[in-house]
Amino acid sequence: MPLSVERRIRFVRAAFADGNVAAVTNSSKYVVTSVMRQLPAPLTSVVEYGPGDGVATQALLRRLPASGKLLAIESNPEFHRLLKKIKDPRLQVVLGNARDTAAIMRDHGFSKPDAVISSIPFSFLTDEERCHILRQTRDALPAHGVFIVFHQYSRLALKPLRNYFDSVNISFEVRNVFPCFTFCASNQSRF
Repeated sequence: MPLSVERRIRFVRAAFADGNVAAVTNSSKYVVTSVMRQLPAPLTSVVEYGPGDGVATQALLRRLPASGKLLAIESNPEFHRLLKKIKDPRLQVVLGNARDTAAIMRDHGFSKPDAVISSIPFSFLTDEERCHILRQTRDALPAHGVFIVFHQYSRLALKPLRNYFDSVNISFEVRNVFPCFTFCASNQSRF
């Protein structure tokens, strides 16, 4: 379903008002479709870092079963407000930071999600912040779990991901503003 012009404008305004948002617009349907294809099956619980206004969040909710659950961690107050408008009992929206994932998951009764997806800009993080988030994410995932990092404009995330995960697959999507990379990391060989 195409995004409305009004929704894109809201996204741009919120993004430019917050110096921690790297995207200039929502992830394209092509990027979101690529992320959805890399999710494990069955999928029962997901944690999402930096969901923005919920483009991938809504796709995840379509994919989750009625008993599934999704924890969305968003640091931008305007995006948090927009996410709270999504009325779905499977969705818990938290105003917070991916650096605090372990505490947020504990506080919201999440353990061992099947997947963690992230569109936070790794290029905006220090080496220490990247390592902290990757360590927490790796420790939170079960053996079959995946960590999908998408909407990245460079390959910067590749080396740190390889330091924490056994397998990292990379793809590139040109049909996005701007063309971007997606990384799918796991601790088991998927191929």
